[in-house]
Amino acid sequence: MLSNIQFHYSGPVLPAIFKKRINRFVALVELKGQEVFAHIKNTGRMRELLIPGEICWLEKAKNPNRKTNYDLIAIRSQNTIVNLDSLLPNFIVGRILEEGLLPDLNQRKCIIPERMTDHSRLDFLVEMAAMDLYIEVKGVNLVTSDGLALFPDAVTARGTRHLEKLMELRRAGNRAAIVFIVQRSDARTLKAHRDLDPVFAETLERARQIGVEVYAFTLEVEPGRVNICREITVEFTA
Repeated sequence: MLSNIQFHYSGPVLPAIFKKRINRFVALVELKGQEVFAHIKNTGRMRELLIPGEICWLEKAKNPNRKTNYDLIAIRSQNTIVNLDSLLPNFIVGRILEEGLLPDLNQRKCIIPERMTDHSRLDFLVEMAAMDLYIEVKGVNLVTSDGLALFPDAVTARGTRHLEKLMELRRAGNRAAIVFIVQRSDARTLKAHRDLDPVFAETLERARQIGVEVYAFTLEVEPGRVNICREITVEFTA
């Protein structure tokens, strides 16, 4: 069952106030009345999320020699907590595969993460008794006020290349899929952000038309705990 897939942070998770983003990797936050620096576990743009004054959550860094003592792992947006840990979507999809929760995985033999194919790396290969399944995972943070999740939040040539590789593998007789993990619970549907990146949107449509599978799931995020919420529909223009 989807609801059985959970992730728990091992250490204390501390509430703080987001102040500003210093660079791609570092944020300034207020923790217990003091300003401290925190490592941002996501290099995405996230302009709609990283708003001064919002409540955020930190995890204490396990390495005492690090320059920043905390990791920024979540932030509140539109009364919803949003996960910022970019490694978590792959963990979630790994658990989905282990539980056999995508269609036709009964004959799976082995799940291999970070699979190289030629000069591209895809997130998972599921070796099957018949047709192997290649999977790319994309984390999604941007959701509109009416529950529409949009990907990407910035132009992604890399994401387009991943889709092209999935199409190549599909044409070669394999199964191929892209799985979007919406890292918040308030999304009802997902679609490609055509206005921002029309090339990615058009490539996703072409991929679907030749049989690349497209899935999307939302997460329910609480301080210290994340669990998969539900599968949502993916909208296409045609």
